[in-house]
Amino acid sequence: MEVWKDIPGYVGLYQVSDRGRVRSLDRQVVDKHGVTRHVAGRVMCLVPKDNGYLQVVLSDSGMTRHWHVHSLVALAFLGHRPRNNEVRHLDGSRNNNVLSNLAYGTRSDNKRDMRGHGTHNYGARTHCKHGHEYTPENTYIQVCRGKYGTTEARICRTCKRNRRRERTEK
Repeated sequence: MEVWKDIPGYVGLYQVSDRGRVRSLDRQVVDKHGVTRHVAGRVMCLVPKDNGYLQVVLSDSGMTRHWHVHSLVALAFLGHRPRNNEVRHLDGSRNNNVLSNLAYGTRSDNKRDMRGHGTHNYGARTHCKHGHEYTPENTYIQVCRGKYGTTEARICRTCKRNRRRERTEK
């Protein structure tokens, strides 16, 4: 059974479901001529952005705003996003906005998920920018501790060795 909840900030206007669908609710609208008319609610179309995330446009009192659907599902069902957290897609699919696929986490958690799913933009690379292959023998893993947690970066050993040689030759 699909569960629908009001979207915070749009109570009485829009709802989002645990299956990642958004609907508008029945309401009375006064147009610019002062005429009141009934507008029937409907399930809204979700539009994919260039980056693969689904979005929807919500409006209230003439103000419109574009929302990522995963943000609306998380907001309605998981509560407000904790500071320094973002919404994670646990299966790596940007258009799977089912509640069971979403969770809050740090940027590091999200990047770690992306590497695990193979969706990280650098994770799929097989060679460094100078053409050296990333093999276990030619790859150094650097652990970076930052403001939002720890991350790992691949460093080409050949490039690192060449940079060290260039510095010592000067």
